[in-house]
Amino acid sequence: MRFKFTEYKAILLSISISVAAFLLFLALFSGYRYLGELKQAKQEHQVIQAVYKNENILLYTQSISVPELPQINGIGLAEAFQDTFATEVCLYQANQESLTIESELLPVGNITVFDDIWYQQVSAVPNFQQTLFAEGYFGLISISRPCYNATVDRAIIYLEQDCGPDCGVGEVIYLIFDSGEWERTAQRTIWVG
Repeated sequence: MRFKFTEYKAILLSISISVAAFLLFLALFSGYRYLGELKQAKQEHQVIQAVYKNENILLYTQSISVPELPQINGIGLAEAFQDTFATEVCLYQANQESLTIESELLPVGNITVFDDIWYQQVSAVPNFQQTLFAEGYFGLISISRPCYNATVDRAIIYLEQDCGPDCGVGEVIYLIFDSGEWERTAQRTIWVG
């Protein structure tokens, strides 16, 4: 059986349309995934901003690993915050991937983001912590990725604040999304150094 030239054209056209449809699907899927990741990143940055609304802070760009959290006054996080979603496991799972802080995603300019290179330069200056205090910063902050409840209207986040040799604190912060913004509603100190 012999194909006519028009049948070849029809087959080629059908293949071309199939390939174009597949490539369009990939492009849409990639764009959708990117928008989802961007939405998640913006939400995480809004939570971080809510932790420190009225304070000038220096925020470390590298995410921290959540330590094995001891019980607070003999009880776990769920009991401490009276919320079953607020568990140590939730924080561990949320922080399996690193959190990257993007300055342009922070809605207010009171948070200054720094990295390893900046830290090495500034920490070489004698009494650099006193210089930071004089400029209105109370130490260097490292913060975890937020953990959310199923309806994404409550979150917990772990942070560490380094205020010099033998000076620091680790805290878990509880936030609620209300009236279009995240509000810091409670905190529990895990350790003090």
